[in-house]
Amino acid sequence: MAKIALADMIEELRNELQDAVQRGRQRSVRFELGEVTLEAEVALSVEGEGKGSVKFWVFGGAEAKASAGKTQTHKLILKLLPFEETSDTSGKPAAKKKLLLRR
Repeated sequence: MAKIALADMIEELRNELQDAVQRGRQRSVRFELGEVTLEAEVALSVEGEGKGSVKFWVFGGAEAKASAGKTQTHKLILKLLPFEETSDTSGKPAAKKKLLLRR
């Protein structure tokens, strides 16, 4: 059964949004990017002895149904507010601006 780390799923979303912004840089029709809601079936696992860490794993489609009998899954809903951070001349974060998707 394929497992995807929650952080990897969010990173892929970030990559896709950045790609959409880059593809539309020269377009005149723009869309303001608002709240992004992700819904996923996740399972928790504890790794390590004693002071182990907890990991969230995302399952999709058939994997989620197949894992239901073996692993307890939970619905996780994340609400993300994407923005682009600009830097000042020293490289320190200066401001946040909303992302625009251009078509």
